[in-house]
Amino acid sequence: MKFTSVIVMLFITLGAFAQSDKMVIGVTAFSSDVTTGYEGAVTEKVVEIFTSAKRFRIVDRTSRDKIKGELENQKSEEFIDSEVMAQQGTSMGAQYLITGHIRDVSATEARLPDGTSNGYKASIDFTIKIVDVGTGEVISSEEFKSKGGSTLGKFAGTNPKEPEKAISKSLKNMDKQMMAFIEKNFPVEMIIGEITAQKGNSATGILLVGGSSVGMKKGMKLMVKEITEKEIAGKTLTRKIDIGELKITKVEDENFSQCTVLKGGDAILAKHTAGAKIICVTESKGK
Repeated sequence: MKFTSVIVMLFITLGAFAQSDKMVIGVTAFSSDVTTGYEGAVTEKVVEIFTSAKRFRIVDRTSRDKIKGELENQKSEEFIDSEVMAQQGTSMGAQYLITGHIRDVSATEARLPDGTSNGYKASIDFTIKIVDVGTGEVISSEEFKSKGGSTLGKFAGTNPKEPEKAISKSLKNMDKQMMAFIEKNFPVEMIIGEITAQKGNSATGILLVGGSSVGMKKGMKLMVKEITEKEIAGKTLTRKIDIGELKITKVEDENFSQCTVLKGGDAILAKHTAGAKIICVTESKGK
């Protein structure tokens, strides 16, 4: 009985460690220039995308009972950039705060020449900002606009759910752009667990310490970087030097992934053998 309890406690501890190791992100309800009833869908989509990245602990402040009050406080763009946002993030226990402003989110009915409904076309325009809670500084901002998303040709104007379908479809079309935004601003850093294969003096296979728990997927590419320090003008500065490139061939579990070496196999093997500090970083699709 005691042995079973120890095992259970071990798994609880490991689970807690895995959670605490993730960056804490706070998401607030977006401010908006419009009132159409679809604004909440935008914020919910952003929460969904950040959650699917699997590299964060999300503190969600978008629950329905808080949206009205948050929107009243976030009438202006100036509020988003203010120290108040940093204070709000601190109260949420977050390292970064994800906020944004909606300029347009609507579904417009299209009609045929005879007046018959031809479905709906969605229009969405919003900005996402990342605020450093420690400084209150906006460290990144990007505009997102719908690139399609409609139910045209469905002849379903009598369906009350048709506008929502158009909005949902348009937001779905933004998934790749939003994920690229996350990867550009929050790359995952992992270490090499083992050189699993080599040819001569060149590494050809790598066991990466990082799996499904941090969003690794088959086919993803990673840059291999050597971390060095330099003393310049009395300051210790960190350099990250590219030495190679990997591609994930198999995600074993939540902790490990198998990779093939695309570039720099000789440098990777030499640096790893010498005990140099090496990290593997997810590539940004937006670069």
